Amino acid sequence: MNKNESDYIEDIIHSMEGSERAKPDPRLLEKIHEQIHDKHTVIQLSQLRKYAAAAIFILALNASILIFLNQKSENETEVVRLNSLQQEALINSFQLYDS
Repeated sequence: MNKNESDYIEDIIHSMEGSERAKPDPRLLEKIHEQIHDKHTVIQLSQLRKYAAAAIFILALNASILIFLNQKSENETEVVRLNSLQQEALINSFQLYDS
């Protein structure tokens, strides 16, 4: 670092000597609180009820679909089992030659 840069940095550091500390507006805290309260949004109870009703409807729809798919799967399993029993009975009762 050369002398000019060093002098420049020293000037910047010493430029704040003798200056007073900044003082905030006495009402600053009150203004901040007012802005926070102004931006505070309230969800109305009727709007909350609509969201809850929609969520319950979606959950009920999902549950009914799961129950339907489970019953359909059980019915298909039963049909496959009955078909295999019928085929087995046909194979066991089939005689190629008369005895």
